[in-house]
Formats: sequence, C-alpha cells, structure tokens
Amino acid sequence: MSGENSAHSELVASASASSVFTEPLAAIRDSVKWVMTATAAVAGALVAGLQLTAIGRMEYCWLFVAATAYIGAVSALGIILHKAAAVLLMPALTLSDLSERYVRAQQRVVSPSTEMDSVAAPDPNAADPLLAALSKRRGVLLPGPRLDVQKLYHEFKELTASQQIRTLSVRNSIRLQTIQQQATQLTRAANLYQAQAQYLRLRKTLGIAGSVVTLMVLAFAVSVGHQRPAVPAVTTPMPVSVVLTGSDDALRNADVPLDCPRIIAGMAIGGTFADPTVVTQPGYPRCPPMELHVTNDVGVAVPMPGASRANP
Repeated sequence: MSGENSAHSELVASASASSVFTEPLAAIRDSVKWVMTATAAVAGALVAGLQLTAIGRMEYCWLFVAATAYIGAVSALGIILHKAAAVLLMPALTLSDLSERYVRAQQRVVSPSTEMDSVAAPDPNAADPLLAALSKRRGVLLPGPRLDVQKLYHEFKELTASQQIRTLSVRNSIRLQTIQQQATQLTRAANLYQAQAQYLRLRKTLGIAGSVVTLMVLAFAVSVGHQRPAVPAVTTPMPVSVVLTGSDDALRNADVPLDCPRIIAGMAIGGTFADPTVVTQPGYPRCPPMELHVTNDVGVAVPMPGASRANP
C-alpha cells in the first residue's frame, strides 16, 4: 500500500513538474509567431513601397543603390523568417532520440582505458549541450548520480516488451508508470531546451538582421528620393523648330529625307517635351511635310521663341 501511495505521489509531482517545461515552450512559440508576423508585415511594406516608387525615373547610380538596399533588406528578412520557422517546425525529441544522443556522446568521451572503469569514465552528458542541460536538472527529471538516458530507455523497452507478453507484476507495473512519467518529463524538458537554443540563435540573428534591414530601408528611402524630374507631356499643339542632329543612318531609320534642311519648322502635337511627335510644315524643297517622332537619335525639338500655342 505504501508503494502505491509513493508511486501516486511521484505521478502527481511529475505532472506538476511537466508544466514547468510546457508553459515556457508555449511562450517561446508565441514569441516566435509574433516575430514572424512582424517580419512578414515589414516585408509587405517593402513590397508596397517598391510598387509605389517610380523606378524608371531614378538616376542609374541611385537605382543601383536602391536595388542593392532592397535585395539586402529582403534577404535579411528571409533569414529571420527561416530562423523563426526553424523554431516552430523543430521536430519533437523522443526518449529514443535522447538515448541515441547519449550513445554518441559516450563514444566521444569514453576511451579504451576508461571503458571498464565506470568511476574514471567521464560523464557522456558533458559532451552534448542538450544532455548537459538536462543533467543539471536531473534531480527533478531523473534522480541519480548521473543522467543515464540509455539505461532508462532500455528499461522502458524491456518492461514494454514484457507487458505485451504477460501481465506485469505490481512492482513492475508501478515501475513502468514511473518510467513513462520520467520519460515524458525528460522529453518535454529536452524539447524546451532545444527550443531555447534555437530561440537564442533567432534573437542573435534578429539583432544583426534587424540592423541590416533598418540600414537597407534607410538607404532605399534616400535613393528613391533622387529621381529625375518627370518630363511634361505635350497636351496642346505648340510651334517648334526641329534641329536634325542625327547621323544619316538615324535619319533614314526615322524616314527623314536627307535633302531636308537641318532646321525644320513644325507643330508638336504629342509625346513629351523631351521626345515630341512633330508635324513639319510644308514649303521646303525636296522635304515634304511629315509626322516625325523626335528622339535623341534624330534631333532636338526647340519651342519657337515668342510663339503662341495653337488651339487644339
């Protein structure tokens, strides 16, 4: 009877101790979700800002600065999201996983000279950061001089296999329940410590990447402010003089007869003041009236001084 009471007390204590590990883990996950939401919001603001920016009117040097800053900011945000997703999508550890880690740690620290001497053999838990963190809480997780996850796992497997073959004795049944509770506490603690390690990496990344994002956003904002002034459109017909400065090949490509004089009067009817569409006036020998798109390769359209705009 006293054994059953003792087992019941251990189960109650295990249940209360489990909340010590589950509640901080839930808090970490909530914090990471908030980080992901904030990062996604910043990324959305960057995309919206890019859509509202007149990239085509930026000077080439500032366009390069803006593109570099934008790519740098998006890359930094992507790194933050990757690190945050690693915390949320981290696979849960099982007792089998911890046993395998213990075996690997044991192989690293145990030499042939100390393999048979359990006293001289170093603690394998010290070779694994996660097991070392669990070992510090072994008074709560797995009482004993040393946190031996492999021994606990083997005992759990033996009792579970025996239970499938025959009914366990009261003593073994109580022992199996105790091991199950210890395994639950152990895996919850392991998952918490693993999440804490990932969260610390996320915080470090957040500090560095956050600074990069801030600098890149400032650089992007400064660069987009250096834009070429917009060239106004020709909305009303205006008398102009077209100065043909292009080469013969450029003039041929624009369907301008080479016999035309180098300065032709005309009327700008469309386009912009930088490259208007001009209808030339008649009266030039061997240069019939034509509609000409005056680009930089062809020439320059100069508004006629003192000329009034024609009515549309």
